[in-house]
Amino acid sequence: MKNSTVPGGLVSELSVRNVRTDDSGVYTCIGRNHFGQDQTTLHLLVQDAPGKPFNVRLVDQSSRQVQLSWAPPQDGNSPITRYIIRYAPLQGDSWLEGSLETSVEGKEIVGVMSNLHPATTYSVQIVAENSLGVGEPSLELRVTTDEEAPSATARNIKVEATSSTQLIVTWDTPASDHWNGVLLGHYVGHREAGELEKQGVSSQKKYNFTTVLLRGSGKEEIRLTRLSKFCKYAIVVQAYNKRGAGPLSPEVLAQTLEDVPEASPRQIQCEPASPESLQVTWQPPPETLVHGIIQGYRLYYEPTEDMQDVTQVQTKITTALTTKLHGLLKYTNYSIEILAFTRVGDGAKSERIYCRTKEDVPDPPANIKAMLESPDIAVVAWLPPTHPNGIILKYGIYIRVMDGGHQIDIKNMQQPPSSLDHLRYTFPGLKKRHVYEFFVTAFTKVGESQSTSVASVTPSTKVNAGILSFGGLKVVSWKSDVRLHCRVVGIPEPKQEWRSGDVRINFQQPGSRMELMGDGSLMLKSAQRSDQGEYTCLVSNEHSKDHITFLLLVQVPPTAPLLLVTGNTAHSLQLQWKLGDDGGSPTRGFVIHLKADNGEWEELRVEGALSTYALSNLRCGTLYHVFLTAYNRVGSGSPSQTLPVRTRGSLPLIPTISQLLVVNSTQVGIRLNSWPDGGCPMLYFVLEYATGNVQDYTVVGNNISPDKVYNLVGLSPANEYRLRITAHNSAGSTTTSYSFVTLNSLGVTVVPSQVVNFR
Repeated sequence: MKNSTVPGGLVSELSVRNVRTDDSGVYTCIGRNHFGQDQTTLHLLVQDAPGKPFNVRLVDQSSRQVQLSWAPPQDGNSPITRYIIRYAPLQGDSWLEGSLETSVEGKEIVGVMSNLHPATTYSVQIVAENSLGVGEPSLELRVTTDEEAPSATARNIKVEATSSTQLIVTWDTPASDHWNGVLLGHYVGHREAGELEKQGVSSQKKYNFTTVLLRGSGKEEIRLTRLSKFCKYAIVVQAYNKRGAGPLSPEVLAQTLEDVPEASPRQIQCEPASPESLQVTWQPPPETLVHGIIQGYRLYYEPTEDMQDVTQVQTKITTALTTKLHGLLKYTNYSIEILAFTRVGDGAKSERIYCRTKEDVPDPPANIKAMLESPDIAVVAWLPPTHPNGIILKYGIYIRVMDGGHQIDIKNMQQPPSSLDHLRYTFPGLKKRHVYEFFVTAFTKVGESQSTSVASVTPSTKVNAGILSFGGLKVVSWKSDVRLHCRVVGIPEPKQEWRSGDVRINFQQPGSRMELMGDGSLMLKSAQRSDQGEYTCLVSNEHSKDHITFLLLVQVPPTAPLLLVTGNTAHSLQLQWKLGDDGGSPTRGFVIHLKADNGEWEELRVEGALSTYALSNLRCGTLYHVFLTAYNRVGSGSPSQTLPVRTRGSLPLIPTISQLLVVNSTQVGIRLNSWPDGGCPMLYFVLEYATGNVQDYTVVGNNISPDKVYNLVGLSPANEYRLRITAHNSAGSTTTSYSFVTLNSLGVTVVPSQVVNFR
């Protein structure tokens, strides 16, 4: 303050340096002298920019918007025209980008920030503005927007088929700025793509979803198992956080690999086309059971009777649904099986059907003999045709009477077929000086055969010793009774003996299984393999000798095969074997006997022409016992040695806790779908849990699917829990325990001293 004297008075001055708004007010100047006093009043108003707003607080928030309120500051003695809200996203303590701002009128004390990014922390300050300018900013307030479901799809989705029932799906997460929160994982959906999709038409079918927790490094991945074979699938991936799932990715189409047909051809029909051919028709297996593209059909056919002409199963391959089997035996019953095959291999065989070729004219009778039974009686005998080619209805016996080389008569008689012992004809009334020639034919419904060669007889008072029966190959079954016929003619009655090889048979020997019958035939009871060999019937009288020889073959069951296991996989065993002696009869097939440890025996029949076989669809990591028997028309032989062999694979392995568990405050995610299976597909899990200070476990589930992430919910924050899991696969089970502590209510890992029920 400064006073100055002037003429007639005094001037007083008050100076305020660096004036501030709080210098505003009423200033009074008072003057006094001896006569009294006087005063004057001055009003000083100092104007400035507003002060900084205070008590800034969060009123409401969502994923895209935040509402704030504040207390108005000192206005700087000039009305506040507006409030400016300045904000910027933070990462840690660093600004991600330049500041943004929004404003409200000066009379408002509530403002809204819009178009924010979800799950993002923003640094916020508010400034007031009047006519003199912008005031100081408020204290910083940090606010975090709510999460919302991801707003973008997974990227770079690729699907690869690894087998006929599995697909591997890999993908990248959505771009991180579209996570809209903490990304927890992905839902992978799959469904069979129907015919419409194959033709390019979309479908509204529902997906079968599997939860895949976030791995957090590298590619995300899942193996889809137990899929249909050779089936096209539509795959989608959907990211999710705690607020929900994001949009579905575009479908990716993939197809499981081919496999062998599961079913056999259907509606198999057969009819004879000729005496040497059959026409066979069929329909494909059901399309859903083909599991691939049929490359063709394989037919297996063989006579149902033992034939010397055919020793093994014949095959024919065709791509058509009908075929003609040529070069067959006449009037023979055939068994026929058909299978379809893909590029992978052969499918299931059909049930056997049976079909017989047509009849034809028979072959001529196989042999003929004619002899004198007495001076004026002739007997002719013959064997049936080797190939009758039908049902023999009758035999034609032709007799030519010759005199001096000239035919003077011919007779034709017919005789119905009967047992082997009745294939002969007696012709009495022979006359001296004539020669009688005999030949025989056979008849089926188709016609008459060619004739046998000619057998001739000349009447004589000398009736030579002779044998009307025929020797040759005689094939019999093991332990059957065998009768070797030796029907004798001659006058005087011939002497007869039997020889085995070069040794005369003594029918009186004790314990002998051989017996001489009243008609001169040899009866051998319960034929054994050791009885094989030549048997000769010899007859003689004073006029001549005769003999016939039988070659006896005794067919027995095959000997025990030598069985080897040459390879194994998780679900198959490769067998190989070698057969020693087939027992004198073609091996019709083998029987594989198989049982799992502690299981029941099963039998599988395979063709006699095979020497290897792959047992498939076995349990992984399982001990099996297997042996082999061979069989022929006689029966089954001795078994091979029983071999113990195990398919590949082991019990479930034990994952680390970091591989298995995802823990938060109130739940734990258990990645059952990533459990290491030891090479054998997982079957199910038994899950139990207990709190830290409780001894007894609570069973959560005893048949939990292995194809999921199981969320154990309802837990308390900052608590210790024990988890006991028993994992089951086809090889057995493994039990393991884990201890974990849930996060606190703020989502922070706690130290042991902060655990509520820490032991």
